[in-house]
Formats: sequence, structure tokens, C-alpha cells
Amino acid sequence: MDDGHCGLPEEKLIASAQELLDIPQELVSQALALELNEENVIKEVIDQTFVFS
Repeated sequence: MDDGHCGLPEEKLIASAQELLDIPQELVSQALALELNEENVIKEVIDQTFVFS
């Protein structure tokens, strides 16, 4: 985090965004897929957990 990077497991990221934005989970998942496709976020595996940074 000191370098400006952070991450969350995918399940927690989607749940948090859904709650904060008060929008359907499907919309959050679609938005995340678009951001991954555009390489605005990166999906990594750390300790067998998917993390986005």
C-alpha cells in the first residue's frame, strides 16, 4: 500500500462495491470484467486468493 498498490479478494471486492454503491452484484461484476479487459486493474493470485491491484 505504501507504493500506491492495494488489493482485495474478488468476492470481498464485489461485495464491498455492491454495498457502497447500492447497485446489483451483476453490474459490479460486469464493471470489474471491463476494467480487467482494459487493464485498469490487475488480477493476481497470492496464497491461492485472487487479488486486484
